[in-house]
Amino acid sequence: MIVVTPLSMVKAWEKEILKWLGRARLSPLVAMGSREEIIPNIERFVQGFYRCLLISYENFRAYATKLNGHCDLLVFDEGHRLKNNNLKTFQILANFNCKKRIILTGTPLQNCLEELYACCDFINPGIFSSLNTFKKVFVNPILSGLKKNATPVDQEIARYTSIPIF
Repeated sequence: MIVVTPLSMVKAWEKEILKWLGRARLSPLVAMGSREEIIPNIERFVQGFYRCLLISYENFRAYATKLNGHCDLLVFDEGHRLKNNNLKTFQILANFNCKKRIILTGTPLQNCLEELYACCDFINPGIFSSLNTFKKVFVNPILSGLKKNATPVDQEIARYTSIPIF
């Protein structure tokens, strides 16, 4: 498992894992500090000596190639930061080889359906085939139905289109 989180949250993740699971059940490896400190920890994780790596966004971007294919679960904390699938971080995460992906966010997606698309596409790549398809099927009907001058038919379509499907 790799947990990608803001640098300010890496130690908090370590503290919570140890609090709830204890070092005997899951001893997290923290990839922080200088390059000389990070590289040996990444090597330990890749070699399978640790099951959990806690790493910041920046360090993950820097070492993603080395980590690729060495975890079953990728957890992305503060998922609302993905914003869209054009961001470099998103592209690196999307191409990262792992079996399962989780996005955590305590912040609403701020009524931006493109952000919702980016998060959904991260956890289940290709589920909507493309952003254009997602816009055609979901975004456009929903936004049309929310307009002040929307017809009753547009409002009805928007209401049924916005029913959660996952």
